[in-house]
Amino acid sequence: MKYLYFLLFFGTQVCYAFQISTGAKSIALQSQTALIPDGAGTVFTNPSLLPQISHRSIWFSVFNPYQLREVQCISSAFSFHFRHLSYGVGFEQLGYKSFKEQLFNFSIARNFSDMASLGVSLKYRQIEIDRYGSAGQFILDFGFYIPLTSLIDFGTRMKNVYHTKLSNTDEIIERELISGIRFMPLSEIAFYVETMHIEHNSPDLRIATTYSPIRYLQLHVGTGFNSISNFSTGFCLNWYKLNFAYALQNHPFLSQTHYFTISLEVE
Repeated sequence: MKYLYFLLFFGTQVCYAFQISTGAKSIALQSQTALIPDGAGTVFTNPSLLPQISHRSIWFSVFNPYQLREVQCISSAFSFHFRHLSYGVGFEQLGYKSFKEQLFNFSIARNFSDMASLGVSLKYRQIEIDRYGSAGQFILDFGFYIPLTSLIDFGTRMKNVYHTKLSNTDEIIERELISGIRFMPLSEIAFYVETMHIEHNSPDLRIATTYSPIRYLQLHVGTGFNSISNFSTGFCLNWYKLNFAYALQNHPFLSQTHYFTISLEVE
């Protein structure tokens, strides 16, 4: 029973109100999403970044929230390009035998002049509770990306454009606006600053940086203000077209969470 209570809180209040990305790269950067391309997993961050994925991509991620072995979140995604558009599909499942929360995601994006891009995601969220049945809802997100200068990029995303309800219940997902700036003074270093604002809640400020000491390794660290985690850190290893990412997310009261992501580019 304690896991049911935990999941009811975690699934509805964290995964879909705060919309923490399931990808290790995003998590390591304090759950930033506005400017974080992550292979096909970009469908879970900002759909407008899909044109930046040069090839078809297969992506898989897994984690156990707060090291609860009985509770697991598994995500997978696939992205590709066709003509002038970029597409991505993703699936995410959180829970265990008595509670499951699933998310089906379809994203589409297009580049415009000066490499600016616009993307949209249509999601279907479904919750299943043992002996109680299931309920679902559609969610619509928009994303936008534009390079401001040769060193500075801007990205934003509006989540849940319409106040959709969970089936016939009174649960409404509030709109969420996420905006971020990336500053790259050197090719090896990038700084990220992002704000996340949910309606009727105080804004969350997230700060993170990436450093690449060698070609095949990127180190990440992030922190935030008014955030659900104190700090996060992790790394990415790249070999040929294979990418492995790990992230550790700290929580002030619960156990740390470890995230693992693997992605592969396919020509």
